[in-house]
Amino acid sequence: MDRHWGRKAGWLWLLLCGGCVAALAVWLMGRKPGGDALNNTSLLIALPGLFAALWSAYLALRTLRVQAPDTTALAAQLAGHITLAETRERARLLGDVGTPIDVRFTLRPAPAHNAAGAEPQGSLSGVIDYYRRLRPGRLVITGAAGSGKTVLAIELLLALVENRGSRDPVPVRMSLASWTRMPTATPTDSIGDAVRTWMRQHLMDSFQLSRVAATALVEDGLILPVLDGLDEMDAEGGNAPRARRAMRELDAYRYGRPRAGMILTSRSAAYDALGTHARDTARVEITPVSAARARTFISSHTEDPARWQEVLRELDTAPAGPLAQGLSTPWRLTMAVTLYEQRDLATGIHPHTPADLLGPARAGAEAVRDHLVDLFLHHAATGRVPPPGRMTPSQVQAPLQCLARHLEDNMGGTRVVRGRALSGIDLIPHELWPLVGNRRVRAAQVLLYLAIAVSVIAIGMQFLSSDIDSYPGLRDISDRELFVHLLTIVAPILLFGVVQTWVRVWPGAHRLASPALRSPRDWGRAVTGILGGSAAGFFIAVAVGSIILLVINASDGDFELHWDWYWVWERNVVPMFLSVGVLFGLPAGFMFGLVGGMFRREVSEVGDPRRLIRDDLLVALAIIVLMCLPLTPFLTLLVISGYFGYLLFVPLAVALATITAAVTSAPAGMRYVVFLLLTRFGRHRLPWRLGRFLHWATQVGIMRTAGIAYQFRHRELQDRLAHQPTR
Repeated sequence: MDRHWGRKAGWLWLLLCGGCVAALAVWLMGRKPGGDALNNTSLLIALPGLFAALWSAYLALRTLRVQAPDTTALAAQLAGHITLAETRERARLLGDVGTPIDVRFTLRPAPAHNAAGAEPQGSLSGVIDYYRRLRPGRLVITGAAGSGKTVLAIELLLALVENRGSRDPVPVRMSLASWTRMPTATPTDSIGDAVRTWMRQHLMDSFQLSRVAATALVEDGLILPVLDGLDEMDAEGGNAPRARRAMRELDAYRYGRPRAGMILTSRSAAYDALGTHARDTARVEITPVSAARARTFISSHTEDPARWQEVLRELDTAPAGPLAQGLSTPWRLTMAVTLYEQRDLATGIHPHTPADLLGPARAGAEAVRDHLVDLFLHHAATGRVPPPGRMTPSQVQAPLQCLARHLEDNMGGTRVVRGRALSGIDLIPHELWPLVGNRRVRAAQVLLYLAIAVSVIAIGMQFLSSDIDSYPGLRDISDRELFVHLLTIVAPILLFGVVQTWVRVWPGAHRLASPALRSPRDWGRAVTGILGGSAAGFFIAVAVGSIILLVINASDGDFELHWDWYWVWERNVVPMFLSVGVLFGLPAGFMFGLVGGMFRREVSEVGDPRRLIRDDLLVALAIIVLMCLPLTPFLTLLVISGYFGYLLFVPLAVALATITAAVTSAPAGMRYVVFLLLTRFGRHRLPWRLGRFLHWATQVGIMRTAGIAYQFRHRELQDRLAHQPTR
């Protein structure tokens, strides 16, 4: 009740302040043009009241932004987005088969600190009942590579979402490989702060939640972390320091007295090598797919089992042979059925026969794995979705190998750039720049800023250098003086961009929400943005226009400063100010009211990691449009009136400075552009439209999305590409 009343009071105070500002504006503009000028005493009384009202409105806006959100409604929205995202991911993992193998798992109890209620055995079809019997709800899923750990975790996640109550926690799948900057606990930190910080950042990155909303969900215990890939945090065969530290932090994470619930996946060998295991958990081990179950799966998921007779016969005669071992994981078995059941779209016949598996089987189980991965890549490149641009199927593998080798070099957090360990799993577009070199990219970005600054100064020199002296008092300026003036304006902004590039090694990308006008709240945001933008445009126009009017006044030979509203009205400048305010307010309303979302608390899944770069560059473009658009009437007025030379310096210099500032305000987008430019040369050759290529790889099943990152669909696929010779 208090929360809703505080929100209503904030809106009421905002409307009251807005009414006061509007009333003052009407009173000022309602003065007769032919009347006396406003008394200075009246202005001294009115202007402080105006600023007080504006400051009160700002405080009211801040109050509205920090109001505690409704976590129950937020959790329901988040559950809906997760259902859609994980359903798509499930479809990508299962391919054309569509039905997962009902894998079995067995309990592997630890000597101590086991969760209560764990049964000795379980299966994928009954995993939700198995999990709900655990006290506390902490489950560790282990198994061999490709054994179906991720599929089992997704099945459990979807079942929990479908059967959750209004206050049940929402399961959110998170990649432990993305925990590249694990916070260091200090004596003043409360228990579990590192996990809470990471979970909050994941919600902000992947679902565009505000910091207030993400914090509220985490602190209310409405997030159940589903942690995938503990074994991918460190290099194989090492001491696994990052994984051990993660286990300590997860054990320290509590909600109330018991340890907080979680679902964790890891390879068995990596989990056993840790030496320390999660406490109060139930660890289960996925058993390999037996030859008999593989035979049953093939018979029930193929159109004509007779085509598979040779494979089925081999499975029957050698249940422990290389072919049975090669098909003992759900990933390979599902891939084999999917690939060999595909038909050619033109002829309708099967391009491959299942008997082709027998040849690699003679060389061992690993040869079966490599054969299936190579066949999968071939079908993805030549399938229904052609490669983007002018790429041919034979050109697809080279950039994939380049990315896979980059991840291989980063595996286990062995490469660290300014305190951040590079991920060996995640491909975040605006954080791929270390692939071509740390200092090389930043040096190129500095050179790009210098080139932009030189271009801006050259444009200013071209437009402002004029020998016309049509009015008395309007002095000409030499080219040297003009260059010094422009350099004085551009240099501080350029210096800021250079320092930011070299000091801020990991720039963050701006985030924009999708525009929407579906509810009264959306319309309220739009109206608020338009009114706020119009007010800002009006005051910017007053500031810039006053400087221009004073220059005009001085150019007429009258050096007395006529600073009263009657003089401004007589010059017909107020209508121009108002028009500038409207021109500024409409795009500002779109940016801040519809896109930016000043009061936005809804959940909005990123879905496509390319949006980060697009939004960052869009912010720079919006700054240019919003700041340069109000200057258009001034430039038009000056050109029509015949004012040239130095008088054009003020608005045009502001426009040029705005362009320079906008470029430096999108460091992540600019670094991504520089990174792509550098990949055009040398051995790290990637497509110019890398985002489009990664999106295509996601469509054909080579890649998958995990929040704001791309990942290879399976670790075996990534390893195969990393170790193959370049074609």
